[in-house]
Amino acid sequence: MANSPIGKLDHIGIAVKSVAEARKFFEGVLGASFVFEAANEAAGYKLAALDLSGLSIELLEPLGANSFLHKFLEKRGEGMHHLTFNVPDCKGKTA
Repeated sequence: MANSPIGKLDHIGIAVKSVAEARKFFEGVLGASFVFEAANEAAGYKLAALDLSGLSIELLEPLGANSFLHKFLEKRGEGMHHLTFNVPDCKGKTA
């Protein structure tokens, strides 16, 4: 796919109810390595970044009922929230 407009996968975002609980699974069962944890109070979420054999995973937990992630989890449950790709030029690229 030399001419593909999609670049290399940067990371996978996974919506979870609890970063702490999800980390137990990803680290203990899948062997992922913890990278860092941070909270974005303004956007209403906490994330834990993990490395799984070179694949970056972000576990995303809502910080409150008004968070977009809380609404996502209520509607769809835990699971993949987004894929992020590195692209050379975003202009004109739409989903």
